[in-house]
Amino acid sequence: MRDYFSKIKFLLNYNDEGFSKYKLIELLPLEIDSVKQIADRISGNDKFYKLIDSSDTLKEISKKPLLLSLLIEVYKDNQELSLVDSRLDLFDYVVDKWLVRDENYSPINAKSRLIITKRLAINCLNLGKTNFSYDEINLAIKEQYSDLSEISLERYNNALRNCSFIRKNNSGNFEFQHAAFLEYCIARAIIDDLILNNYDSFSWAAFNPEIIETIHDLLSKFNLKSTVINSIEKAYIDSKDSRKSTNLLKLANKLGKKECLSMGLTCKMKYCMELISAIERFLMQRLKIAISLEQIYLI
Repeated sequence: MRDYFSKIKFLLNYNDEGFSKYKLIELLPLEIDSVKQIADRISGNDKFYKLIDSSDTLKEISKKPLLLSLLIEVYKDNQELSLVDSRLDLFDYVVDKWLVRDENYSPINAKSRLIITKRLAINCLNLGKTNFSYDEINLAIKEQYSDLSEISLERYNNALRNCSFIRKNNSGNFEFQHAAFLEYCIARAIIDDLILNNYDSFSWAAFNPEIIETIHDLLSKFNLKSTVINSIEKAYIDSKDSRKSTNLLKLANKLGKKECLSMGLTCKMKYCMELISAIERFLMQRLKIAISLEQIYLI
């Protein structure tokens, strides 16, 4: 049997720009036997796997190589895996740990590093790309610290690149260490916008299921679901952008059947009103033509 653990280590460091002949497209979920093999190797016995096997959530999470590697990190920190109730819990723990771990080596505190990183992520969504330049990092830093000298800006840039989950790629630009961290930071940034009733980001790109799921879990974690559903519905009614409307409906559907039904009814009402308005405009136009023809006839 091939060593799945070594393959995971390789795939976590995978960068498709480093390969000229082969390109990895997608990872299939790990089979349960493979998860057990990796778990037993990590713990030296079956203790780690028994913890995974005791929870349906952990069993589902562990099928994805990246998430399994993060679970391993939690386990090695002697943290209770039972506290991981969702994919979000896992990312929250690891991201917070990494940011706090480097606190003594960075002039930027952990909170500000997360804010800047979220800004880089949401800019990626806006521009439809997954990487960013040195100058774009500077711009994100300046949004948080507007009065930095050039020397301080360079020092902050270096700290952000070395004390977060950003890496340099083979093209000389920078990117998140894994797409999952990009999606996590995008979702965190969107939550900030939702709190401010700002829906601009919903028009930029189609949200994938992972982003929608993370937004949903964050809203649940912060008890914001009932607060935002009304503003989501209003944003949908006011929306003239099909992509924005689609993203809003995706999120409403994820939030729950009741909210989704409300949005669906609103959707039908909206289209009915638009149809009525279109018919009225058509009839008014025909009436104007008829009046014009009658005036011509009288002349």
